[in-house]
Amino acid sequence: MTSPEKPIRVSVVAVMPGTKNGMTLMTQRIVDELRDRYRVRLCDVGRGYKKSNRIWLAKKAIQSIFSGLRIACWKANSGEYLYIPINSNAGLLYNAWQGIFARLRGFRVVVHHHGWSYLYGHDRRMAWLIRILGSQAVHVVACPEMLHELKTIYGTKFESAFVTPGIVGIDSDEATSLTKSEIQGRPLRLGMLSNLMITKGVGEAIDTFEEMRRRGADVELHLGGPIRGADAEERIAQAIARSEGRIIHHGPVYGDDKKAFYENLDVFLFPTLYRNESWGIVLNEALMAGVPVMTYRRGCTGYVVGGDGGLVIQRDENFAKLSSDLMEQWIANPDAYQVARQSAYRRGQELREEAEHQLSLFIDAFENGNWPVMPPCEQGIVPLQSVAARS
Repeated sequence: MTSPEKPIRVSVVAVMPGTKNGMTLMTQRIVDELRDRYRVRLCDVGRGYKKSNRIWLAKKAIQSIFSGLRIACWKANSGEYLYIPINSNAGLLYNAWQGIFARLRGFRVVVHHHGWSYLYGHDRRMAWLIRILGSQAVHVVACPEMLHELKTIYGTKFESAFVTPGIVGIDSDEATSLTKSEIQGRPLRLGMLSNLMITKGVGEAIDTFEEMRRRGADVELHLGGPIRGADAEERIAQAIARSEGRIIHHGPVYGDDKKAFYENLDVFLFPTLYRNESWGIVLNEALMAGVPVMTYRRGCTGYVVGGDGGLVIQRDENFAKLSSDLMEQWIANPDAYQVARQSAYRRGQELREEAEHQLSLFIDAFENGNWPVMPPCEQGIVPLQSVAARS
């Protein structure tokens, strides 16, 4: 029976936390907002998550297959939307399977893109998915670059919506108020917070610290997050052993500990090499704390940093050298560093406000069909420059 308070129903097929990453945390936030406005019918293909391993992946595959059959058993109301966050790699086949039954049952499908693996070149699985969903599907993207690559590679006309991942991370009422941070007379504190893996760039972060030490700078490196993989564990252990106590691994940090971690930093390093990187929620969190960030250009990271939130380095350039060049300038000119902090803080607030506004429009669109689009000044590719081009 239809509830008079919530006459509209939205169906969702997604992996929910459980497995906590940017994609699942954003999905949780969107589902929570949908539940505040609509009746939500949820199929959680991530239930029972304990640890990411082969058993879990096999279980997820089975649950994804059954999710298609579950969609086949659902009756869609007239104009009912089905919201599906998109996987990457082999997971695209699960989404295509879900899409077949969604179309057969008459759902209006909204798919949310979180990864980048199928945007480096044509992926047959993504092409199949787009063809299955048809031109009436709504494709949710995180930044202009993502939409540009999606349309350029797959050459298909479809409706799009714009919602940035800034809706997750440190809550706005917990955001740090910016205060002046003197960097003279003490070590410059570099930091990285992530799953500490080689593909996430922990080696490049260590290289940057050691490059600054070779240049005679007084620096520390603070690492937050769990270490993933024997290669990363060995690299970090060796670096700590020769760092004379200047590399500190804090382990996983959450809540107040995470907030304190950012407040203690002067520069945030995010030299990610991860092929599927699309955003990096930690960039939002660092910027909101007023910490300038230095990142490789991957996915939407250039959009996150914007014009003056920090430094975006092209993937074929030397991260340690270019980051160290800029940090040396800040050490020599502390006033320039204070300007960088203010710019980073301002960019963090802009991202938060933009994300909350877009999320509100996005939730409304399940009722009125007016999907949020990129502001006119941000249509197309945002031009990005490395420090080499700026200097």
